[in-house]
Amino acid sequence: MPETRSLYRPVGLGEMDLILRADCQAFPPRLPEQPIFYPVLHAKYAESIIRNWNVNDPFAGYAGFVTAFEMPKDFLARYDEKIVGSDVARELWVPAAELAEFNAKIVGRIRMIKAYYGESFKGLEPATPELKGKDPQQQFLAFEERLRKGADAFADMVAKEKRLVYLHYPYWSQDTFETPHLPAVTKDKILDAFAHQWRRLYPDLTLLEI
Repeated sequence: MPETRSLYRPVGLGEMDLILRADCQAFPPRLPEQPIFYPVLHAKYAESIIRNWNVNDPFAGYAGFVTAFEMPKDFLARYDEKIVGSDVARELWVPAAELAEFNAKIVGRIRMIKAYYGESFKGLEPATPELKGKDPQQQFLAFEERLRKGADAFADMVAKEKRLVYLHYPYWSQDTFETPHLPAVTKDKILDAFAHQWRRLYPDLTLLEI
């Protein structure tokens, strides 16, 4: 096993969804107007980017996620560190043409380690008709209705909405997330049901709780 180094990357809602679609093993290709891929060397720097930009950016879905991943040190030696501000504001500049090779060197999976949501967060487009047209709060209530029908019905919706649950669960787990007409104990029960079914369905992918 090669010696590795942890890298981080701040991403918006759409890019985090694409990472999940790639089984958390690759970052999506860059757009034509994005010639450089920028992983960063410090988690705090990635967090600052998200808090200052992503949560206020409609293109990012008014959300930001810090991802962490491991790379072989000998492979990373080909890239120079760029300091773009304070000492923690350090990046590696990877040409977009090399991203496929870069992805192939990732050791293990890309992990979501932090999540932030802006006031205008509307969430990911649902996959099932039952949730379409509902905002994240209404989606949570729909899951509560499913849970009242039984664990199997709830698990079925979790499986069908895997991407949405993964990206919205941190939002729902916030203390500031309120559920009108549902007592706090019911909210906690639903969150526990998400965590239980997720561990059963996707044991290799951890839900992030804020």
